[in-house]
Amino acid sequence: MVLAVSKPTGTLKKSKLLPPWLLRLIGITSLATAVVSLAVYWFKKYPPRRKISPDDDGEPSNNNNPTTENAPDRWSNKLLNGLKSTVRKNRKKMTISLKNTVLWNPSPDVETPIYAFQEHSIQLLTRLSYLYDIHILVHVNSKEEQSRIEELLSNAAVFSDSLDHRKVIYCSEEEGKIHIIRHIEPHVHIEGGWEKDDGEDIVKALKPHVSKIIWLMTKRRRDSFRLENIKQEDRSILGTNVELSDSLINSSIAQEIVQ
Repeated sequence: MVLAVSKPTGTLKKSKLLPPWLLRLIGITSLATAVVSLAVYWFKKYPPRRKISPDDDGEPSNNNNPTTENAPDRWSNKLLNGLKSTVRKNRKKMTISLKNTVLWNPSPDVETPIYAFQEHSIQLLTRLSYLYDIHILVHVNSKEEQSRIEELLSNAAVFSDSLDHRKVIYCSEEEGKIHIIRHIEPHVHIEGGWEKDDGEDIVKALKPHVSKIIWLMTKRRRDSFRLENIKQEDRSILGTNVELSDSLINSSIAQEIVQ
C-alpha cells in the first residue's frame, strides 16, 4: 500500500522555523502590551482623586518617607510666613496724602501736571510699609489725572506684599479726605496738601483725633511758624502731636527707618 504524503503548507514551514516557547512568548507579550495600553488610556481618562489633608500645602506628598529633604525648608517657610502675618496684624495704621509728600508736580499749570517722585521716596515708602499698615490718599482734579497717577504708581513697582494697591484711595474734596482719614483712625498721618492748598485745614481738623501728624511744607512756609514770625491765627495749629518738616526724608518718621 502506498501512502500519499501531503506537502507541508507555508504556515507549517514557518512554525517549524520558530520554537514553540518563542511563539508562546510573543503571544503573551502582545497580550501584556494590550493590557498596559488599556490601563494607560483608562488612567488618563479617569485620573484618581487625591485626598487633600487639612495641612496640605499643594505640594506632592511622600507617604513612604514623611521626613523628606525639603521638610525643614517647608517648615521654615511656614514659620516665616507666620511671623510676617503676625507683624502685619500688629502694625499701626498710617495714612499718607500722596501729593507733596511722595509725589510732586513741578509744573506750574494745575491742568497739565507733570508728576515725579520725591528723592528716595519710593525706598522710604517701602521701608515704612514693614512697620505700618499704610493707606494712601490722593487728591485728584479729574478722572484723567487719576488714571495718570495710577499708571505712574504701577510702573514704579511701588506695591508689594506689605503695601497693598487696594489701599490707595482717590478723592476730589478736602472734606471727603478728612472723613476717610478719620474713618481709618491712623496712628500717624502725613500731610502735604495739594496744588491749590498746603493742607492747613486738614491738619487743623485732624489734630484732635490723630496721635501724630507730620505736616510737610516749603521752607518759607515753615519759617512762618518760628516764634519770631508766627501769627496769632497760626498758633492753634501747633501742638505736641504736630511736626513740621520740609520733606519726608527729613522727618522723624524717616529717622526711625534710617537708624
